Amino acid sequence: SPIGESRCILILYTKEMNPRKIFSIVFCIVVVAFSLIFTFSHKTFVPRNTVSTPVSFDVPIQIGETSLLVSVADTDNERVKGLSDSDALLEGTGMLFIFDHPDVYAFWMKDMKYPIDMIWFSSDKNVVHIEKNVSPDTYPQSFSGNVSALFVLEVPAGFVDSHGILLGSSFYFK
Repeated sequence: SPIGESRCILILYTKEMNPRKIFSIVFCIVVVAFSLIFTFSHKTFVPRNTVSTPVSFDVPIQIGETSLLVSVADTDNERVKGLSDSDALLEGTGMLFIFDHPDVYAFWMKDMKYPIDMIWFSSDKNVVHIEKNVSPDTYPQSFSGNVSALFVLEVPAGFVDSHGILLGSSFYFK
């Protein structure tokens, strides 16, 4: 058969284009276009709390005579997550929780894998309460000291004693 008379599946070229064939072609093109758009624009929903992101210790602070690199938790999601996804907290690191206003803030050891020291600071960055060597086994007990604070610092267990941190000690951002 001559090349000019060959036909494709969608009948892209014919000598006679009746309205039914035109409708079929347009319909096929629209269906393919919508299928491609849906396929390439569809995003999978992943709940926010199921994605684990590594904690980065990149903010330098000084507490007493000791320098630390801390990860800052200053949003609700970061404060809820805290250090619960980490397997260990290395010496010289910590997590600093910064709140919007001074208040009594309680902490617990839900999903934690290692003990920590917790240090509460007033808005002028002075230590107002300390909890030492808090174990994951204490969950669901919460710790707060019933004092108003703006900052809470979590550090490796033993940090407070080994660095002489006392009530009234202060920290500052470097």
